[in-house]
Amino acid sequence: MMVPGIVIMRMCYHSSMSDDGKIFLSRLVKVSRLLARDEGATLYEIMENVGYRTRKGAQDAIDRLEDFGIPVVEDGARRGRRKIYRLLDPDSLLVFGRRMLDVLLDEEESLLLGFCLESLSRSSAVVDVCGDHFLSKLSGMMGADVEPKLMESGNWFRSTEGSHRYLVTFLKACARHLPVQIDYVNAEGDEKRHKVYPLKCYVFEGGVYIQTLNWRGQVMTLSLYRVKSAELCGPEEYPQPLDDPVSLLDDPFAIVPEEEELDCLLRLDGRQASYEMAKAWPASVSFENEDGGTVLMRLRTRGRYWLTRWILSLGASAQVLEPDDLRSEVAQAIENMGNLYR
Repeated sequence: MMVPGIVIMRMCYHSSMSDDGKIFLSRLVKVSRLLARDEGATLYEIMENVGYRTRKGAQDAIDRLEDFGIPVVEDGARRGRRKIYRLLDPDSLLVFGRRMLDVLLDEEESLLLGFCLESLSRSSAVVDVCGDHFLSKLSGMMGADVEPKLMESGNWFRSTEGSHRYLVTFLKACARHLPVQIDYVNAEGDEKRHKVYPLKCYVFEGGVYIQTLNWRGQVMTLSLYRVKSAELCGPEEYPQPLDDPVSLLDDPFAIVPEEEELDCLLRLDGRQASYEMAKAWPASVSFENEDGGTVLMRLRTRGRYWLTRWILSLGASAQVLEPDDLRSEVAQAIENMGNLYR
């Protein structure tokens, strides 16, 4: 009787992945890629490209894919006298990948991996939370070593063991839609206990933040660094948000949303503009080329504090044109910095 592939996978990763487990997984991934090609693959091509010594080994690999619910069919065409096999639906390769991850990773590992990959896709500095405990599993599945540094792009902020534990709590809360009881230190240094309703965890400027609701439905942003304890609560209906949480997340500077919305017009030099225009800005940001190579950047935000910090970080590459009060604020900040060096 054939042992289901899922059972074999669980055996491979019971505690630590064996060398045989790594070989098994990497071969299975290679087989699935060959079969997903338009031209499919013969058993001999699978043997040659993957490393099986016999036709039976190649056929068993196809059967393992079937165990995962990934249908493989014999093509009516042949290459010479050899049968051609292919995936019935090439999109099932994505299903295969998801199922493998479901088997290999527990809930905590899956949540952390998703958080890291999403952070990378946002071109943010990823917090060092992944660790070797599941990177080795990915290495086996991909057939190549996954370098941990790939998960630490920038890595300006390294989470402590405690912060790591609380991040998992918040990720679980977001996934399960559960409130969390926390002890939190505010900007004044006072520690207080709150019940919050987490919506989203994300990385910004190298730190981890959690978008939550309070009991009134106000959207709040918490810094993971300031969380001193976090405990999941039982199921409870979330308050109705007073703001649109999604639109606030789309605002690139509203890490802590302010009441007043700000319309800003900047002039960027050509070099800085080419860099900024390559970013995935939201619809509230637009660019307009000027004569002479400069570019006008228009944006709307509820994050004046972080916008000001960002403008100052660009130095002489950015000039505030509107509004006048922000222009004066930036000019005063530049003067204050200059006074430090006189």
